[in-house]
Amino acid sequence: MSSSIDSLLQREEFQRMDRAKIDFIKKVATGMEGISDQEKLQYIMRMGTEMKQSGLKFTRQELALIIEALKSTLSPQQRKTFDMLVQMMEGMNR
Repeated sequence: MSSSIDSLLQREEFQRMDRAKIDFIKKVATGMEGISDQEKLQYIMRMGTEMKQSGLKFTRQELALIIEALKSTLSPQQRKTFDMLVQMMEGMNR
């Protein structure tokens, strides 16, 4: 896992988060490393399904922290794609 994710997970907001949620965040961040943008879309969709099936529920604040953590590992072009994915996922959850 990248050092930027590790440093973000050290923030106080993450320290108060449930351990299962932290583990899930680490799993998602690790799984996104080294895969193409297309694969990331598929991966995020799978992780969203897995999250629902496992019963994990994140608050809006927790989701914002997760998005910040994941975006910190991306190039500017990848961030644009990621922002699009986030908007799609938000639309699916309404």
